[in-house]
Amino acid sequence: MNQRNGFAMEGVDIKDMAYIVSFVGGMVGTFFVTTHKIKEYIWEKLDETKKDLLQIKLQLKDLESKDLALQKAIDDLSGKLTEILKNDFYFLKNK
Repeated sequence: MNQRNGFAMEGVDIKDMAYIVSFVGGMVGTFFVTTHKIKEYIWEKLDETKKDLLQIKLQLKDLESKDLALQKAIDDLSGKLTEILKNDFYFLKNK
């Protein structure tokens, strides 16, 4: 029996090798399956985020168009009120 660092060096049984190989194979398989699932999860979240971003952009465009319409209405109304007030002041001044 050869000894190195206090451990006995004996031949490795076929059963032990099969156990080690199956353990390492299981670890490698688990790693790849987990990696694949993580990638799927990331792609799913990326797609959801893109959909949410598109909806937000559409809402923003809708709000911008409403804002422009309101601003135009306010400008038109203020122009009309200015004309009315000018006419009223002119009328009062000439009275």
